[in-house]
Amino acid sequence: MTAAKIAQEETHVRAAWSITHKVRVVVGLACLWVAMWACGGPATTESCKQSDKCRQEGLCGAFNGVCVASKDSDCQNSDNCKSQGACVVASSKCVGCDQGDSCKAEGKCGFEGGECKPTSADHCKNSDACKKDGRCSLMDGACAATTEDCKNSEACTVEGRCFGRNNLCIAANDKDCQASKNCTEKAQCSVRENACALLTSDDCKRSTLCSKDGECTERTGKCLAATDEDCANSEACKLGARCKASAGICSFATGESCRNSQLCLDEGKCSNGNDGTCKATQDSDCSFSLVCRENGMCKAEEGVCIAKLDGDCKSAGICPREGKCTAKEGRCVASQDSDCQRSEVCQNESKCFSDGTNCVQR
Repeated sequence: MTAAKIAQEETHVRAAWSITHKVRVVVGLACLWVAMWACGGPATTESCKQSDKCRQEGLCGAFNGVCVASKDSDCQNSDNCKSQGACVVASSKCVGCDQGDSCKAEGKCGFEGGECKPTSADHCKNSDACKKDGRCSLMDGACAATTEDCKNSEACTVEGRCFGRNNLCIAANDKDCQASKNCTEKAQCSVRENACALLTSDDCKRSTLCSKDGECTERTGKCLAATDEDCANSEACKLGARCKASAGICSFATGESCRNSQLCLDEGKCSNGNDGTCKATQDSDCSFSLVCRENGMCKAEEGVCIAKLDGDCKSAGICPREGKCTAKEGRCVASQDSDCQRSEVCQNESKCFSDGTNCVQR
């Protein structure tokens, strides 16, 4: 056989080998991507549990035909947990303790004895358990609370649990409860069984439930508006004219309560309507109100004060302040450049031109 013939045969052999190799690669990729048809079907929870992936990497659950890590317990039973500390789930795989949710939540950022646990004081101090529950000190492999830890945590400021006992924060006295946020907002001002609770009408009176809503009387563990007197001193009465106690809340605006309320002074809503709320029913009520003096809303219509006259807008604070000197669709608007150019927003903010509604820069 000539040298040329030999070279030609070698070329054919190399080409055939290349084609065969490419076919194998393609088949291999197809096997990888279309495993369910070419290579034995998609992964199931049962097949994943019995696989090496489960034993070695904790990938014992199935999702979309692929083995994934779905539970911390699977990770903790894996070889990689014991050898590498990959003991918690994150993004469907087992990762190191410092990357897991339990690190931020509980300070379990270290790896020791085949499990995630706090292994330094900083692990506890940087955790949510420290901020919220006062468990900021490392004791016997866990984050625990001392009295000092408790006092610096939300357990104390929010819930009144300011005393450390058995590694936890507890409420030890009424004083701590009464200084807490939950006393102010939820009337949980008395200590009971190591926690702050709502026990008496005095607890209700210490809270905004009483000062804002008139719910000043304790009944079966709740604060209720039991009398008109409860309502009379509340913001619900003074600001909203809800001065009558009914079914445990302050409600039912009367003509007298409306006239004596901030709604009358501010919004001209000085008469009670059929729905038990205060309404603006007379122009005279509107004309003496804050919305008339400041916003030119001096005429009563459908229970509210609105702007109807240019003269009211020009006499109101909104004209020199914002250039809104023209009444349109119930409110004062800036309709002319000249009004804007005489206004404070032109002098202070260079908003000297009208866009039909407001003064703007150009």
